[in-house]
Amino acid sequence: MHGFVVPEKVPWTELNQRYFAFAASLPPPLDKLALDRCLFLGKGISVEFQSLAEFHPLITCLPWLFDDAFPAISQADVVDIGEAGVYLLMGGALHDAYEDGQFDDQPDIRLLHGTLTNIGREKLDLLFEPDSSFWSFYDRYVYEYQCARLLEKEHVGQIKPYFLDEMFRIGSGKVALFKIVTTAVAFKGQGEKYASQLERAVDLMAAALQLGDDIEDWAEDYPRKNYTLPLTYVIPTESWPTSGLSVEEVGRRFDSSVILEKLIIQVIEWFQHSLDVVGELNCPHWVAFVESCLTLTRNYQESIIAKKLLKIIRFRSLPLRTSR
Repeated sequence: MHGFVVPEKVPWTELNQRYFAFAASLPPPLDKLALDRCLFLGKGISVEFQSLAEFHPLITCLPWLFDDAFPAISQADVVDIGEAGVYLLMGGALHDAYEDGQFDDQPDIRLLHGTLTNIGREKLDLLFEPDSSFWSFYDRYVYEYQCARLLEKEHVGQIKPYFLDEMFRIGSGKVALFKIVTTAVAFKGQGEKYASQLERAVDLMAAALQLGDDIEDWAEDYPRKNYTLPLTYVIPTESWPTSGLSVEEVGRRFDSSVILEKLIIQVIEWFQHSLDVVGELNCPHWVAFVESCLTLTRNYQESIIAKKLLKIIRFRSLPLRTSR
C-alpha cells in the first residue's frame, strides 16, 4: 500500500462495511459519487473503489498508529474514532481536489463534501460531551486547515517570496484534520496531556510529506502555475511574478543546483523529529510508519544523486569537437 508500513490490526472489513453502508444510505447521485475513486484522489478515471485501503493509509489507519500508547482506550472507541476520521478525511480529500480545480463546479460534489463532514462530526458527538475540551482542539484544527488552504492559494498563479516556515504551516495545515483523530484517541485513552505531542508529530510528518510531494511533483506543478517552495527557489527573481521558462529549462536549473538535495535533507529531518517528539510514548506502529517514509525518502534521495552522476558521466564521455 503506497510503500508505507501500516498495522495489520486495522479492521478493514469493519471500516469498509460502515463506509459502504453510509454510501448506500445516500440519495442519488451522492450514493454513486461517494464511491467514485477519482473524486477523492483528484485524478484517474471514474471507477468505483472496492476498499478504503485504496486511499492513503493515514485516512484510515491513524488511530491504530497511536492506540498502543493509550491502554485505557477501548477498541470499540478506536473503531468509532477511525470511522469518524474516514468521513472527515475523505471529505477533506474531496474538498482539496475540488479546490485544486480537478473538477468542474458541480453542486453535487460540494453537497457530498458537506455530508461527509457532517456525518464525521455527528460520530464524534457520540463520543464526546458538548462541554468536552476536545472541541476546542477540533475547532482549532478546522481553522488551521482553512488558513492553510488560503495561504497555499497565494502561491498559485504568481511567484512571491516563500519561506520554509510558511511552507511548514501550509504542509501541516492542509492535513490539520488528521489531528482531530489523534487528539480523539488521546482524550478517549485518558491521555489528554499527550495530545500536543501527537499534534506536533503529525504536523512534522505532514509537512515532510508535503515537501516531499512538492519535490517529486515539480514538473506537474509548474505548468499549472502552482509555484511550490522548490519552484520558487529555482526560478530566478527576474522571472517573477510569472515565469516564461520552459519545463526543460526549469529542469536544467534544478540539475545545475543542489536545491532539491537540500530540501530532501529537510524532509528527512522533519520525519526524524516526528519520531523524536513522541519518543517517550509506546507507539511502535507510528515508528514503523514514519520509518517507512524515511526509507522511501532516502531511496528517492539516492535516485536523484544517481541521475545527476549519470548525466555528468555521459557529458564527460561525449567526444570533444575539434575545429578545422
